[in-house]
Amino acid sequence: MGFLSFGLWVHHMYATGIPHLSLSFFSIASALVALPTSVQIFTWLATMAKGRPRFSIPMLHVGGFFFVFICGGLSGVMLAMVPFDLQAHDTHFVVAHLHYVLMGGFVFPMMAAAYYWLPHITGRQPVQHMSHAAFWTIFAGFNVTFLGMHLTGLLGMTRRIHSYTDPLWEVLNFISSMGSFVMTIGFALLAIDLIMMIFFGRRFRRDPWGAGTLEWAMPTPPASYGFAAIPHVDGRADQIDVRTLGPRLAAGQGYLATPNADQETMGVDPMTGAPMQVIVLPTATYLPLVTAVLTGGVFLSLILKVYILAPVFAAGVVGMFLLWMRASAPAARVEAAPGLTLPNHRASGSPPSLWAMRFILTADATAFTSLLFGAGFLAISAPGWPPETWPGAGWIVAVPAAAAVLLALMPRGWAAVLAQVVLVAGLAWAVTRLSGMTEHAAAASLGVIGIYAAVHAVVGAVIAAATRGRVAADRRLSDLWQRYTALITLVAVGFPFALRLLAAGAA
Repeated sequence: MGFLSFGLWVHHMYATGIPHLSLSFFSIASALVALPTSVQIFTWLATMAKGRPRFSIPMLHVGGFFFVFICGGLSGVMLAMVPFDLQAHDTHFVVAHLHYVLMGGFVFPMMAAAYYWLPHITGRQPVQHMSHAAFWTIFAGFNVTFLGMHLTGLLGMTRRIHSYTDPLWEVLNFISSMGSFVMTIGFALLAIDLIMMIFFGRRFRRDPWGAGTLEWAMPTPPASYGFAAIPHVDGRADQIDVRTLGPRLAAGQGYLATPNADQETMGVDPMTGAPMQVIVLPTATYLPLVTAVLTGGVFLSLILKVYILAPVFAAGVVGMFLLWMRASAPAARVEAAPGLTLPNHRASGSPPSLWAMRFILTADATAFTSLLFGAGFLAISAPGWPPETWPGAGWIVAVPAAAAVLLALMPRGWAAVLAQVVLVAGLAWAVTRLSGMTEHAAAASLGVIGIYAAVHAVVGAVIAAATRGRVAADRRLSDLWQRYTALITLVAVGFPFALRLLAAGAA
């Protein structure tokens, strides 16, 4: 779904005159997203079928979500088809589809979550009669408001219209207006109900919904530390007897029950739940807040066009990250339970930071691929390609290419830092040799791709210098980034030739 979503947003632009090839590609993507969405829907239904659904207040909102969201998805498949979309574009049919998707996909689940978990936060249950009235008023009001808009849209009523030229439009819009008043009353009841629950709801001891998931094994309202001890889970996590498990954990019958100065949690095998490591969490510090403020300063300086401050703030962010690394716990082994000693995450072979780096590189590779796709798409569809004179490439890319190969093979330590510095210099030189970056998208695309790779080499040099001489887990992070930087650099220096072939083939 994430991959297909990169091609979904263009279904808002079918009527803007984009090329037919683009229409075909984005129409297919918009229709195909119904497949993973259907898998999600049937997965949720199968999950509920394995249990005994009770139509309590949260479950009512989940049922509303299913009905409304599926209706929005069906109209979305209709709008994915270019001929139908051209007829329904900018009409109330699109307005109805949008609200069915957003209200169904976001608002109803959020209301279900509020009713389900607020008792855990407040220690009080909702006022049942008002809760039912609020749900049915919102559900009925929403459908009365937006269901008729499908018909007014098919009858040709556009958005942002100041008068009705068809008497049927007037009748349907009057019904929609009445439905909006009903829906507003429902949301007012919801707000009153939640306020009454927080202050006047009936108290309970534990697990008011009869659920079987771990959060209800904590005290209610929960203490600041969550669990007094961490349970061993070796079965389905939705079939736990939390009423007996909760007192056992409060008595310290679990992992990490012995208090110490560190904040810790367990790292387990994701498939079996077997304990693997003890993850030492950061202690109380202002470093995240300061880092966030400096990061905001980078973007604010760019927005306000005070460009000279952007590198200053960026250097501050790098400094905060380096200070943050120094505060990490030393590698050691920790007693997780009587008779069970585990490595902490710094001594483990698979720490959370390693998984985080893998996910970061996956997301970064997706962004880099999107950048390459954008340039390639222009080469085969935009007018004026290929340009009359190609930007200089040729042999000047040999320097960053050689540096990238050296980086991929280079040992750790200062040699890796030196290789990345050479790589940055080579990429910077290659970018400065490009001509016409403000005149044609070909040179601009190649320049941006080169700068993208250079920024990664700068980050890689900092990481390699910071992790020099540290534990193996930190050096593995540096190695991953180092190899990835070498890979995208080789792609970047080879892309000018691929772009030229694409443009020549389209011409």
